[in-house]
Amino acid sequence: MDKRWECIVFRNVLLSVIVLASLVISPAASEAQETAPPDPAASTAQSETALPLTAFTDTANSVFVNAIQWLADQQITLGCNPPTNTRFCPTDNVSRGQMAIFLARAFNFPAASHDYFTDDNGKVYEEAANRLFESGLTVGCGPSAYCGDSFIRRDQMAAMFARALGLPASSTNHYNDDNGSAFEDAINKIADAGITQGCNPPSNSAYCPGQNVTRGQMSAFIKRAVEYSGPSAPGAPGAPGGPAPSPIPGVSGGLPNAVVEIPYSAQLTITGGRAPYTVTKLSGPIWAGVSSTGLVTGTPLSGNLGSAHLEVRVTDSNGVSITAAIVLTVVDKCQGVTAVPLAQCNALKALYNNTGGNNWTDRTNWFTNPNPCTWNGIGCNGTNISLIRLNENNLSGTLPIELGALTGLEEINLQENLLSGPIPAGLFGITTLRTVILAHNGLGGEIPEFTVPLPNLTRLALDSNGIGGPLPTSMNGTNLPAIVELALDENGLTGDIPVEFFTMSTLTSLRLDENQLTGQSNGFTFGNFPNLTRLELGNNEFDSQPFYAAELGTLTGLTVLDLSGNQFTGPIPTEFLNLGALSRLELDNNDLAGPIPVGFNATSFPNLAAVPGALTLFGQTGCLTATGAELTFVQARDPLWNDGCTP
Repeated sequence: MDKRWECIVFRNVLLSVIVLASLVISPAASEAQETAPPDPAASTAQSETALPLTAFTDTANSVFVNAIQWLADQQITLGCNPPTNTRFCPTDNVSRGQMAIFLARAFNFPAASHDYFTDDNGKVYEEAANRLFESGLTVGCGPSAYCGDSFIRRDQMAAMFARALGLPASSTNHYNDDNGSAFEDAINKIADAGITQGCNPPSNSAYCPGQNVTRGQMSAFIKRAVEYSGPSAPGAPGAPGGPAPSPIPGVSGGLPNAVVEIPYSAQLTITGGRAPYTVTKLSGPIWAGVSSTGLVTGTPLSGNLGSAHLEVRVTDSNGVSITAAIVLTVVDKCQGVTAVPLAQCNALKALYNNTGGNNWTDRTNWFTNPNPCTWNGIGCNGTNISLIRLNENNLSGTLPIELGALTGLEEINLQENLLSGPIPAGLFGITTLRTVILAHNGLGGEIPEFTVPLPNLTRLALDSNGIGGPLPTSMNGTNLPAIVELALDENGLTGDIPVEFFTMSTLTSLRLDENQLTGQSNGFTFGNFPNLTRLELGNNEFDSQPFYAAELGTLTGLTVLDLSGNQFTGPIPTEFLNLGALSRLELDNNDLAGPIPVGFNATSFPNLAAVPGALTLFGQTGCLTATGAELTFVQARDPLWNDGCTP
């Protein structure tokens, strides 16, 4: 045979064998079934990247059903519709890529040492194609090309099996439609070996060499080829001295590393023999359990650091057993992490340990991937941890002091968890911070001092915690020159608001309500906040008079003003008539009394809608009065506005 044609024959036959490995044919099936009309839709090789354990829903009426089930039992095929792989697609044509995968599995070719083709990079059949090359079964379809997406014909498949099995020359011309074909000799060889019977029963005088091979037909060819026991050339892939399917089960490869205190789960890879398998743990680390299917699970502790041997027994469905020892290594949480500085990884480790990381709602990739930038809730800027966003994630415990080592941190959001204890002082020493949200937890202690300026911090939310003590004098415009939103409400803050506090002129939203703040001793200069749109001071212990009226009256951009639940006295200041942008004004539960100022009506406050809560005046210890438009206005918004007038 011409040398060039031998290469083509060898290549194409190999592909056919691979595809064949995905199915099994009933011994009673005729060659007519091998030549069922090809389906124009080709199966993808992707579905063959995992190994089958179950039968398929579309093979019951196929004459190849027995062959298909056999290949599934031998773990040569998975299916054609990943990820469920409930179908086999027996009428789909077979590609060279699929054939490579099937043949590599069927004959258990060793791993390749080099990459020989450039057109299969990243394809699921890349490794299989390289294995066939090194086993001498293919040279590709051109310079550095494998053509894995091309279909295999019956004549090409014949050459592939003849080469794979090293079949001896034939002295019989079996078919009349292959005379003169470059593949004629190979076709006669596989006919002698009983791998094919023809394509036109009952005479079977034709082979149909130009037809594409279907997955169903290939299942029959592969089963017959693997079970072939006739004469072969020594050293051929399927012959004595060459690679062949392992008759006994075995454990292939190792196990990934386990991480201290992180729940572990890894599946043993079992090959050879006949599936299904039963796995039994014989010895090994106490923490590592092994299921009957070979799933290794458990949570190693610090005392388990290092490597140990896990010994198991694997028994296949034929009752053949082997014993295997696999190295199982336990590493520390930050061992092997290079994407970020070790100190920053250790800070995340401390956060995980302190807040019950194993019980988090989502801990995807934490310590199971060596790159912290891929962990749930973590973001990076270069080699620095820049983001921690673990809000509503069931963190329970205290914040570690190691957080101060995150020198590139820009945002930390841990709101709505179960955190307790103080805020680490080092957190407010990170100069890259832009956003800090620790709201809705159970944090205590006092607000830490701001020891250095935080030039980028625009939002600080510590609301709905148990933080007490006075406001620190270091919370000022020098240390927080860019602060826009400050939420300290619903805590236990006490004492006067320090004068330094009023130097944060960039504030637009200030929430101090629901605390125990007092004050008039230092004088409140709210006029220093010219950009305020939201000011909430409700439910504290303020008792200043005249109501900070002059200062508040300058904040013409206010949309929300809450002064409820304090001890303010006297009438409603006329300066409030300057606050025409208000959409909510809460003055209830104070000691207000006297006439409501003229002009306190819908003309002055067009955004105070006539709905409950927009304006609250109820609960005064004194008596408020109003007439005319003012009476109409307040009555529509707070029917209890003058309940203080009732004895």
